[in-house]
This record gives sequence, C-alpha cells and structure tokens, in this order.
Amino acid sequence: MALAQAAFGQEAAARSSLMAADGLIGVPDLGLARALIGDSDGAIELLEPVARAPDAVPRTRQNLALAYALAGQWDKARAIAGQDLSADQLSARMLAWASLAKPQPARSRVSAFIGVTPAVIDPGMPVQLALSTQPF
Repeated sequence: MALAQAAFGQEAAARSSLMAADGLIGVPDLGLARALIGDSDGAIELLEPVARAPDAVPRTRQNLALAYALAGQWDKARAIAGQDLSADQLSARMLAWASLAKPQPARSRVSAFIGVTPAVIDPGMPVQLALSTQPF
C-alpha cells in the first residue's frame, strides 16, 4: 500500500501506512519500503540491528546496503552489499543503485525499483469524443 501511495506522489500517506504496518510486516520489507519512499535514515535505523544479528540473511543486508546508498553513504553500502555478492555483481548492483539514488521524487524511485515506466497522463479520447460532432 505504501509503495503504491508513494508511486502516486502521496508521500505523507505512504509514511502513515508504513507506521501502521510496523509489526505487521517483516523488518526487511518495512526497511526497504521506508528507504524507497525517501526515509533512508529511518530504514537504516530499523535494518541495521537486524542485519548485524548472527542469523541475518542476505536479503536484509542488501536492503540495508540500499538504504545506505539512498542516504549517500556509498562506502557503507558497498561494504555491506559486498558481504553477499561477487566483485562483478557488486559493481553492477552499485551502478543500479546509483540510478535510484539520484535526486528524484519517491514515485520515480519506486517505479524504477520495480522496473516499470509510469504512464504519461493522457487525456485520451473521452474529450475528443465528447466534443465530436460526428455521430457514432
């Protein structure tokens, strides 16, 4: 829900949805969502203790690394991501994250992360049809 709200530019609603979801969804997902909607510091605060736990899984560490990248802390992002990736995978991941980290609205970040291109607002045919003098 929060990512959809962020994708529609409703960042305040997205933050409220994530606060309401605290405890209902896993920390890795909650942290990732917080990072994607622009709350990198909150994501880091949430993910760091879980990612440093002895039973931490790669997904949690990668989400933390992405949060660091989105916060502009590239050295930490590289160090954490490198725990689970080979050198060539790490370079590719950092390059992908660099495109996510450029200044942009949350809607652009969310759509880039999930790999979709937002539709261009198109008034379309309804206006043309309504003003048409031709019978249908």
